[in-house]
Amino acid sequence: MKRSTSTFFLVLAVLNILVAVIPPCVGGFGAASFMSETKININNRELGPELEKHIAKEAPLAKVEAFVALAMNIFCCLLLIGGAVGLFMSQTWARWLSIAAGLLFIFTLLVHDIYQIFFYRPVLMRFIDLHVPAQGVLADGIKFGTTVSVLMWSCTNPLIMIYLFVMSLCMAFMTGFHDVSTINLVKRRTKDDDDEEDDDEDDRRARRRKKWDRGED
Repeated sequence: MKRSTSTFFLVLAVLNILVAVIPPCVGGFGAASFMSETKININNRELGPELEKHIAKEAPLAKVEAFVALAMNIFCCLLLIGGAVGLFMSQTWARWLSIAAGLLFIFTLLVHDIYQIFFYRPVLMRFIDLHVPAQGVLADGIKFGTTVSVLMWSCTNPLIMIYLFVMSLCMAFMTGFHDVSTINLVKRRTKDDDDEEDDDEDDRRARRRKKWDRGED
């Protein structure tokens, strides 16, 4: 039996594709930063190697978390895209695949944000306090820049999570598919009923015309 996907679900499918590719792209930059050599020069002093040692000691799971988050983002991205393709093809399983992918994506982003804000950022702040002990414009500027770089992505994640949650609710409680044959049958029945009503009206007019010709009321 042929099915048709509602326009609203098709719009959600397009949005899912656009939203799905954002976290893997950003997560790729974060994971790449652990692969390249860190260069930080403060007062003509190169602190990159010391920062790497500090992170390895104070946050040994930082690199693992970055690559695991990237892998999960790519996995959820593929699930969402697969669900979107299924919605375009009017497959009912695509609805539940999109819901599962959305909820898993929310969990993945939430875990990443919690680690970045409450575990990784404090490690960076302690490093700054150790190597830039003097209070002033320099120390405040470095702390502000570090905080912005860490929180910029983590603070935009909630927008993606809100969308994914709303999308999952809509797909769970709304009917997004229609039986095309049933719709056509209803249309044909409605057209046939209209034709019958027109025929009845024509018959009544013809009978009234005959009565009028015979001089009857």
